[in-house]
Amino acid sequence: MHILALLLHLLLSTCAVASSGLTVSSSSSIIQQSYLDQYTQSYGGPLIGLSYDNAWVSSQSFSSMGLTDIRLDYYDATHTYIAGGTYTHRNQLIPGYSSGVAFGMDYINYDELSYGQLFVGLEAIRRDLVLQLSAYLPSQNAQRLTTSSSNLVGMPGAILSLSHTAQRLLIFAQYGAFSQSDVSSDVTTTRVGGSFRFTNLLVVDARVEHNSGLSRDNAFQIRLRLPLTAPTIVPGSLPSTPMRRDYGAVLGAQS
Repeated sequence: MHILALLLHLLLSTCAVASSGLTVSSSSSIIQQSYLDQYTQSYGGPLIGLSYDNAWVSSQSFSSMGLTDIRLDYYDATHTYIAGGTYTHRNQLIPGYSSGVAFGMDYINYDELSYGQLFVGLEAIRRDLVLQLSAYLPSQNAQRLTTSSSNLVGMPGAILSLSHTAQRLLIFAQYGAFSQSDVSSDVTTTRVGGSFRFTNLLVVDARVEHNSGLSRDNAFQIRLRLPLTAPTIVPGSLPSTPMRRDYGAVLGAQS
């Protein structure tokens, strides 16, 4: 009985600092860290994606916090399966100011092709402002798609992001650049967007972006997130949201 009581206590304690949710997205492309050369298939409309995420506080002290998160994504039209995990560590410097670092790995199975990706992130937090630099390093340079003459080329790069939170609203701006010697032109992207928490059971976010080096110059994404659980909010504590990043495959690119 004592063992069962202890296990129940640990389970409840974990759930109290965990958050999870389901997300449905619609986008004109998946703008991520890979480059698809000479892909000819047209999908005839927006890409629909389904995502599940779970994050929990794995360590916590008076001035630091460790967060672990996992995420699973699926896109039916492009036959894409994604599994990723990240560990984020934050330290409070002085009240209202903190810094963080994150490490993560992703596995992407995309239309008969698969590759891995290493993620490293740095952040500086000043109350409601967050400056984040994310770097991406694919594990493979190029693979040939057997159903066509297309090649999937992993492109190392980085994204710089600035976000601001005000009560239920979060707004952000991002700039990203990716380069690979096998690709004739570099890829850059500029994004603006935000998210709004209508209730504890519904979060809506959207973004628009302008891209250079791709056949599709402009793209959009709209997501509806249905939180399944939410972490306990402690006033004055470090942010309990893990460092998020993009991952997946670029569609419609041309070399």
